[in-house]
Amino acid sequence: MQKLILRHGDCVEVLKGYDEGSVGAFCCDPPYDLTAVSRGGSARQAGSGPYGRHELDTKNPRGGFMGKTWDGTGIAFSPLLWDEVYRVLRPGGAIKAFSGTRTFHRMVAAMQDAGFRDLRLEAWNYGSGFPKSMNIGKALDKAAGATRGVVGTAPAQDIPLTAPTTAEARLWEGWGTALKPAWEPVVVGRRPQ
Repeated sequence: MQKLILRHGDCVEVLKGYDEGSVGAFCCDPPYDLTAVSRGGSARQAGSGPYGRHELDTKNPRGGFMGKTWDGTGIAFSPLLWDEVYRVLRPGGAIKAFSGTRTFHRMVAAMQDAGFRDLRLEAWNYGSGFPKSMNIGKALDKAAGATRGVVGTAPAQDIPLTAPTTAEARLWEGWGTALKPAWEPVVVGRRPQ
């Protein structure tokens, strides 16, 4: 039976300590980088960080999932990471890498550049997750350029509660899109023999 070994540290630096071709398989779940870039925001690649972090034109430039900075590092798209994973993986070795639906294409491109072949997509399906709902009334007011009146603040928070301004927004206020994530892409590949 093989031993499971967990190492704590920067994954690129930890991988540098492994011999070439010494690992039979990888299963990893790098941060999905759910930043303004993946939501359609603008960005330019920057050399400011070790993994080519993005410079974002937002109020929270490094925030990814729920504003967390660890999700905005760009590590999943880093050639440094995938070059090291490829180096330590045995010829014919397999990899499964989880990603986000809006960002997996960048990870696949970096994996291809590193030399991985036969990259395919599997789905991790689940029933949990919180809905990504959009209030249709607010969206209609925004599209009309209407300013919503503040009618109070949410309890124990500093979030203003607003009232619909346009007739269309009043009609659709409270209705939401309620899109709920139900799957995550898993990129499956191998190092050629």
